[in-house]
Amino acid sequence: MLRATFDVLFKPENVVLYHRINAAVLPVMVPVLARIIAQGKSEGEFNVQDPEATAEIVLQISASTHNALAHAIEVSGTGTSEALAASEALEERLRFHGIAIDRILGPPDGSLVFVEPGFARAFMAGR
Repeated sequence: MLRATFDVLFKPENVVLYHRINAAVLPVMVPVLARIIAQGKSEGEFNVQDPEATAEIVLQISASTHNALAHAIEVSGTGTSEALAASEALEERLRFHGIAIDRILGPPDGSLVFVEPGFARAFMAGR
């Protein structure tokens, strides 16, 4: 079901819908993630100054995957080298996403496994 939702949400003609949904999710998710980050800070796991601002930044990073995901969805199922390359580019973007979040929160790179290896290829195959 998630893949079917993404197939619709990431069509070029639905970019405004994507941004509206993203804007609606932030006020709901920022306080939840801020509490988790504050707990990690109090336990000495995270090195952040402002858990709420950190939560917002972490959630906004996800928007940076939009173009890679939209392209991977567009070419998935074509069996072309472009489809494989797009899925690999998405996987790399998601891996980098995890490293960026590690650097924002403070633990060593690779502490956060944002996606398991092979996730993007499996997700793209799930049409």
